[in-house]
Amino acid sequence: MGRDPDPTIKAVLLEKILEYLLKHGIQDLSLRPLAKALKTNGRMLIYHFGSKEQLIIEALELAQRKQIQALTKSPKPKANSEAELLFLWQWFSSENFLSFGKLLFEVEVQSINGNIHYSSFVTQILGGWVSFIQSRFSKCDVTTANLIVNILSGLLLDKLISKDTKRINASFEAFATLITKGGKV
Repeated sequence: MGRDPDPTIKAVLLEKILEYLLKHGIQDLSLRPLAKALKTNGRMLIYHFGSKEQLIIEALELAQRKQIQALTKSPKPKANSEAELLFLWQWFSSENFLSFGKLLFEVEVQSINGNIHYSSFVTQILGGWVSFIQSRFSKCDVTTANLIVNILSGLLLDKLISKDTKRINASFEAFATLITKGGKV
């Protein structure tokens, strides 16, 4: 019977894996090149994570925790809900977030294409963003938070594809105005 994986080694590997995935994505991910880049071997990655899919899931969970921690530490705009929505859009559309967003979209496509390893994970990670949005607004119900996450996601995807920042920012500003005037946040 083997030893249990050392959690400190796994945590260090996970940080390095996340950095690698943010740079290279998952489209053509193979464990050998990943292991080589991390100065380890594929067997060690499987030992610590069980599968390539689990490795990706844990890396994305780490990325989401980091994003939410950073956002939670940021002060809420004192002006109004519209200012808060615009602040969140600036965060989600920033260069720092785009690589995470792109990686999440890659996993979502894998889920859409039937990869059962990612289906429940995608639901879980989107649910985490819905909960986060609710935490930022006192009047935000689950449906409204879900709408905000879907708008953020759709516009972020549009930005990654079209790179038309001016048009996309104007669309988000129009959405923020509509939803705040409707009293939903």
